[in-house]
Formats: sequence, C-alpha cells, structure tokens
Amino acid sequence: MKIQQRPAPAGDMVDLEIEVEEEDSTGELSVGAGFSTSDGLLGDLKIVERNLMGKGQEISFATVIAKRKRELSLSFTEPRFLERDIRAGFTIQNTRTNRYHQQLFKQHTTGLKLFMAYALAEDLYQKVYYNIRSDKMTDVDEKAPKSVKKQKGTSLTSSVGHTVTYDRTDNAIAPRKGYYIGFGNEFAGLGGDARHFKTDLFGGYYYPITSEITFKLSGNIGYMVGVGKKVRVTDRYSLGGQDLRGFEDGGAGPVDKETKKAVGGLKYYSGTAEVVFPLGLPKEMGFQMGIFTDIGGLWHTEKSSNKVIDDKSMRMSAGVAFYLKTPMGPLNFSFGKALKKGKHDSTQVFRIGYGTR
Repeated sequence: MKIQQRPAPAGDMVDLEIEVEEEDSTGELSVGAGFSTSDGLLGDLKIVERNLMGKGQEISFATVIAKRKRELSLSFTEPRFLERDIRAGFTIQNTRTNRYHQQLFKQHTTGLKLFMAYALAEDLYQKVYYNIRSDKMTDVDEKAPKSVKKQKGTSLTSSVGHTVTYDRTDNAIAPRKGYYIGFGNEFAGLGGDARHFKTDLFGGYYYPITSEITFKLSGNIGYMVGVGKKVRVTDRYSLGGQDLRGFEDGGAGPVDKETKKAVGGLKYYSGTAEVVFPLGLPKEMGFQMGIFTDIGGLWHTEKSSNKVIDDKSMRMSAGVAFYLKTPMGPLNFSFGKALKKGKHDSTQVFRIGYGTR
C-alpha cells in the first residue's frame, strides 16, 4: 500500500491518495452437480467477478440445467450508483420449465429486472424494482384445467414493486441471533397482459439456545387481487415443497374440480418452527440437523371458485431435516410427515432441496 499527499483546493487541507493491491482474486468459477426433488438431476455453472475493472462492480453469469428446468441469467450490480450509497443493477433471465408433473404444461420465460437497494436508516433497508417478462405456455395437455388452457400462448407482464426490511440478525447468510421483519408490494399492469396487485409480509426470529443449538421461527403472509381481470394461474401463490415440507411442490391448496390439478390461490400463509444443531462432525463440513414443524394455508378467492375445490383449513407437517454445505452450494434433505392435510393434497415424505430456505 502506498500513501501520497496531494494539494487540496482548500489551502489548509491535503488529499491523501492511497494505492492498494488486492491480495486475493475477486473472480470466482464454480461448477456443480446434484439433485433436487422439484427439478430432478441438475448441473450448474457460475462465473462471478466482484471487482470489475477495479471499480467494485459485480457481474455474474449462471446457468442451471436440470431434468425439469433450464435457466440462464446475467446480472450486473453497481455498488455506488450516482456516487451514493445505493446498490443498483439488472438481471436478464431465460428459463424453460417443465410443469407437467404439477399443472400439465411447459413454460418458457424471458425477463429483465432492474433494481435499486439502499438504507433508509440503521438496519432498515428498501429495494425497489421494475420487472418485464414474456411467458410462453406450450404443450398444454388436454387434461389440464380450463384456467390453464386459457393462458396457452404468449403473454407479457410489466410490474413495479418494492420491499422494506428491518434486519437485526447477527449474520446475513447464517443467522443465529436476532430477528428481521418486512413487507413488500407489487403492481402488475404497466402495459402487458397481467393486471394484479399483491402484498407480502414476512419475518423471522433466531435464538441461540446454546453456543451450537439455534431455535428458528419464521413466517410469511401474502394476498393478491386481480385489477380489472382475473389473476393468471402462473402468477398465483402456491404452497408445498420447501415452504411446507411433507407436501409436494404446489401440493397443498385449491385444485380444479375436473382434473384435480393445482390452480394456485390468492391468499396464503406459511410458518416454520425449527431447532437446528450440529451432529458432531467437523464444522467446516457444515453438517447440521433440524427438527421442524411447518404450517400453512392457501385458498382461492375469485368468483369462479365454484369450479375449484377450495379448502381453507390449515395444513401442518413435522419431521427432521439435514443441512450440508457443498462446493455447489447448500443442500438440504428432509423427512416430513403431513399431520393435517386436505382431501386432494399431494404429500411427499422425502425431499432433497438445492439452495437455502
């Protein structure tokens, strides 16, 4: 490191010019392979540069290829937008998803998301964004619900939204103490075909029972309403999988009366209580076990509900989970038992997840 004094415009001051050389590489290349219950066998590639041209900008390219999903994304983040403490950037994403096992169709999505994030006060943050995306629904099966068949073809969504979060946790990635709470709103209807408004509330609490055992409590509530038209099936909330273990992805909630396939809902809630502790293996392996209880509810609220089997009762599950850090990212394995379920819900005892909850 070199420090040199330079004359400053003010006569009684000097500017300090500091020249530094980074010791560690700011680039990252990761390649991984694995399996998730929702997407099947998968492989991923990610390239990241966190100090582009020495300006602290971050650019990343990522791809995931799985049995039921293919995804490409390019992201760029400027840490000091307009020379202020504002993070701004964009993400371009292209995704192909096979949703035959859930709703009997395939979906191809291409989108652009612009965002800005900044601090409103100490521990209080806001993120605003604009999202535009094109959805193409293809290969719709004849046995699919009528609400799905009506969406066949290409549609455009143009939406704006924001989230506000108050975060008092001790670690952004793996918190053990503290809490966070926040809310978000999104309006779709700035052009395009979708017209809806939604509000989400979320929060979490972490308490260290001992130096190695953590109690976690988290919850989410969401509500959306169509603005001048019905909310599309692909835009509605779903429940099951990672947010309600013991149930399949989208396996809890409203189903079409004729096909018994999930059609999503406009109101939902979910919550988790879990105790997480290590299993005595080396800490660098990041191998932990959790004992959990998940609850949730999802229901349909549109006028056409007479075509939908709509059970508003609470669902509940309990079980054990295992968390493991790997070079390709965090993996989790869960064994969940559905304790309360609807007549037409789809359950799932064992699940492999890729990523974090």
